[in-house]
Amino acid sequence: MSTTSTQFQPTAQNMVQEVKNIIEGYRMGALRALAQDPVQNSLDAREGNNIVKVEYCLHAKQSRQGTPVWLLTVTDSGTSGLGGQIMDIDELRRRHYRLNESERWAAFEAQGFTKSGDDNIGSRGQGKSAFLYQSQVPPPNEDSDEERMLMLYDTLLPDGEYRLGVRFASPADVVRTPLINQDAIATVSSNFFQVDEINNPDLEVPLGLEPLTEVGTRIIVPFLRNETIEAIADGTLKKWIERCWWRPIQKGELKVSIKFQGASGNTQQIGVPEWWQTEPWQYPENKNVMQFEALTLDTDRTLQIERLVLLHQDHLKAPEELHSTIPEFSGIQLLRHGQWVETLGAKQDYPDIIPFAYRDQFRGFAEFNDELNRKLRSIEKPQHDAFDGRHTEVKEIRATIESCVRQFARTQGWPIADETNNNENDVPDSELMSNIISSFISPNDNKGGKDNDEPVWNLNFDAKYPNEDSRINWEQSLTALSVRCSHDAKDKELSANLRLQIKGATGRYQTIQAKYATVARSEAMLLFDDFQVVAHKGRDTINSSIVECPAPGKYTLKSAVIWNGKEVATQTKPFFVEEDPPPPPERNKQSIAIKIKNNTTGNDISSSPSRIRNRDILEISIIATNRDYTETHCELNAFIRASVPNEDTPPLADEEEHTLPAAIEGSSGAKEEILNQKVQIFTEQPNNKPENQYVVLPPGRHRVSADLSIVASTSGEPPAHASKNLYVEIDPTAQSANMPFRFNPVENSATAPLWELKEQPINSGEWTLNYNKSNMLYQQTIGSSPTLQSKRAFYGHICVEALIDWAMVPYLERRDESNLDILRESAQAFNNSDLTERYLTEIQKLVDLYGTTSDTEYAIAFNACRRNMGGIMNNVLRQQEQQ
Repeated sequence: MSTTSTQFQPTAQNMVQEVKNIIEGYRMGALRALAQDPVQNSLDAREGNNIVKVEYCLHAKQSRQGTPVWLLTVTDSGTSGLGGQIMDIDELRRRHYRLNESERWAAFEAQGFTKSGDDNIGSRGQGKSAFLYQSQVPPPNEDSDEERMLMLYDTLLPDGEYRLGVRFASPADVVRTPLINQDAIATVSSNFFQVDEINNPDLEVPLGLEPLTEVGTRIIVPFLRNETIEAIADGTLKKWIERCWWRPIQKGELKVSIKFQGASGNTQQIGVPEWWQTEPWQYPENKNVMQFEALTLDTDRTLQIERLVLLHQDHLKAPEELHSTIPEFSGIQLLRHGQWVETLGAKQDYPDIIPFAYRDQFRGFAEFNDELNRKLRSIEKPQHDAFDGRHTEVKEIRATIESCVRQFARTQGWPIADETNNNENDVPDSELMSNIISSFISPNDNKGGKDNDEPVWNLNFDAKYPNEDSRINWEQSLTALSVRCSHDAKDKELSANLRLQIKGATGRYQTIQAKYATVARSEAMLLFDDFQVVAHKGRDTINSSIVECPAPGKYTLKSAVIWNGKEVATQTKPFFVEEDPPPPPERNKQSIAIKIKNNTTGNDISSSPSRIRNRDILEISIIATNRDYTETHCELNAFIRASVPNEDTPPLADEEEHTLPAAIEGSSGAKEEILNQKVQIFTEQPNNKPENQYVVLPPGRHRVSADLSIVASTSGEPPAHASKNLYVEIDPTAQSANMPFRFNPVENSATAPLWELKEQPINSGEWTLNYNKSNMLYQQTIGSSPTLQSKRAFYGHICVEALIDWAMVPYLERRDESNLDILRESAQAFNNSDLTERYLTEIQKLVDLYGTTSDTEYAIAFNACRRNMGGIMNNVLRQQEQQ
């Protein structure tokens, strides 16, 4: 089927800009609009007491030329469909866009309209904008920068009539005269549909969809944006839908799913947040939940908060918030007709009532009676993401809820800031410093820890360069882009998204390809498509086999596994466009790191030293890094060294030879785990020989040490050496639990250094941070009347700088990267991709520059990197304080 331009009716002059103005006005982004508006439209069209079903489906299609084209369809059933009179633009204008409830087709095609009884023209009917915004139609030719958007919509009505409409923003808004019945069905089923033969002969849409068989509506969005494809595949859209619609789903009024066409069984059902799944307000004996009912507003006794539920559960982790500044789950969700509109934040709205320590585990929601729901709908922001706070009803709702939150806090025994005389400035210095440092050495433990059943993912990414080194000239290609990924979830198949990104001089990653896979525990291997590097590729943004690298220099490929909405494993590969890669470093070509996990308790004791109990099982890993561009033959010696020598303690590795793979030119090195052993600790010889490998260590401080040396080396360079302390049945020497160093206030002269980090000369690995309370900066910042804010600022400054030295000194002195790896791993918990990327870049600079510059130049560069890292780390701390 095809149409001509005469079959379109012009409406708006620049529909593209109008759509962008609407959707980019959503405070929380376009994905929330896509999660919210389509489902709302379906619920508004609910037929009787039917369960409304909404299915988002991602379809992989190809143009006639073989170019990939992604389609999104959103289909509902249990609704009345888009019925009513078909009106042209003149009829809509004649009626001033005022439509009846049953005139759904006209309402959907009108860009601004008012249903009978509504007050605000243009405040409804924005669902179409949520769809159009997601369509990024390629420009008609390489010389054009024209933005175009396209959507199709078909509906099956209760009387059997079938309709198909088309809306095209080019950028002017044009609406096609709808196709009816067999013409509509034939077009939907056809492999290719030419939208406009005359004005846009280039625009052809691959369809090949099954016609609707149930009464309802389907929206078809071709040429889907890359970022939207990624958000669907990595679970982000699913999370937005859950935030918006969990309550109607729980009440059995709604079912929403996300489906990937062609993937066997790959359908995701939107569920209910774990903390509400059992409807805990139904159990009055639960002292950690409180329900308030029929709370009447003073100004109008017919307006009621029908139900307010407040919950605190110690085991809950901090909720994942998709937006960095506006709360979603962390607070009290306001649900209008079951739909989430906004959240009164635990930290934003109740900082004086809900103590910091309890905010992560606090949840709530409020529902309203029909009268108040109708009132709220009229004063809701057009984007449905907030209520206009200037209205009396909103002010009363907030005041009523705040009173209930105070009552709940009292029943929980929480200190309320404006009702107690507690002086938070009395928080001990060591506690403040511990909280600061734990953000960078054990951030997950600081937020409640990791679920025991959360799988660990592994990724191995490889590529074939066209030359002997990692140089690529324009018009050459990267090939054999293979990804092997696996997880340790026993007997489970997990669906994951594999993403390939590129970063150049801009410092930002751009997604160029995405794959979807069902990964068993054994392993899955996928291939990304080969791609050619060009200086300019014109306006063709769809062809993923061509990648634009406009300037010579270093570029980075990043492969990532996205599972449950998070990057769970990544690996990068550098390449150099039109220039040679740099030479390898002259020093520290090989380094070593030790990682120790207490499998009995789940603690990572290499980052947070803690007491080891009798019979605990330790998992000891040794990781070697090679920064040389050739394979290197090395020898490993590793021991558990008891404080009192014990001849019965077998070595972990005795002159064990390993061949380390060559590093890729310009990379941060090739890492390889060269030892992984589980060892059970006994404080005395067991009566029966254990099944596990074991070692007898009496109570005290012991050590795991490892040496890595080059076989047949004539350089005279000492081996790379790493060590970690083991504290068996004793506590670490740090004042605070699980800290890498102890805090020691001193009072030297006012001109003495502000702080100094020292490693014990005999017991290496034990560190002390001396901070000078007589220093002028200390006196100016804290003085005799410190505030909590000034103390946090001061200790934040010295702690982050001390952590950088704690990580770098072992690397510079003995090529021990253990502490550096701990800082690297903590970056994944920053919950801010920009800060994470900048932080890891600065760490890599510290490593890469050593051995490539003079000592003087390196000292200057080191101080610059330390300043940059300190700024980033303080940003992380400020962000966490706001949470």
